Amino acid sequence: MTDDTGSILVKGANISFLWLEEDQQYYDNNQRVTQYLLKDKKEVLLIGNVSLEDNKAIVAYDDYNKTFGVGDIDEINLYNDSVPLLNQAKAYAAVFAVLMAIIIVTPTSMDGRKLDITKPNFSFLKLKNQKKKNLK
Repeated sequence: MTDDTGSILVKGANISFLWLEEDQQYYDNNQRVTQYLLKDKKEVLLIGNVSLEDNKAIVAYDDYNKTFGVGDIDEINLYNDSVPLLNQAKAYAAVFAVLMAIIIVTPTSMDGRKLDITKPNFSFLKLKNQKKKNLK
């Protein structure tokens, strides 16, 4: 791979292509082969393990981090910006689900204009634990 900054040898085994335009797909010896386009002047990000072999820079699959890929840098930046937001949304959804579960299992009753909220009965959990102890 060569650009304005220099060149590097890419050992393509186990490489993943992320958000790149697919050129064509065909079958060769019962294996599906997919070709991707690396367009001129399109910025891509190459991620992998960089080392020297015979005084030449090479990039290959990173056994330690289990990563090796090339992808559209704009799409990768968008993904990296959205991941923290998605993780935060998952955390809020989990807290909301727990609160909703507590509200659903809490017994309530109306007596005229008075709302009675009583302690939930979790005795069914105790019965399961006692059955497990008795089986041991």
